[in-house]
Amino acid sequence: EAATNVLAGLLAAFVLAAVGMIGWGRRLAYGAALGAFASLSIDFSYWAWYGFPTEYLAAQLLDQVIGWSLAALVAGWWLARRVTVTPQT
Repeated sequence: EAATNVLAGLLAAFVLAAVGMIGWGRRLAYGAALGAFASLSIDFSYWAWYGFPTEYLAAQLLDQVIGWSLAALVAGWWLARRVTVTPQT
């Protein structure tokens, strides 16, 4: 599971870099949207078809939104780093 989480985080960072998200607010919103998508794509059917409690759905949604928001902030910070090259004499 850890490997798939890291792979998903790298994929999110790749997409974040590809769309050129600028600004921490947009990165946070992008991560929240990724989390909502991830949670609803799996957990909504658990709630609707298998009768999982509403509290489960809400907790999973909150967990995914917060987790992916933090991941987007870290990926954005990493992508925004600037490498300073000093000329050699």
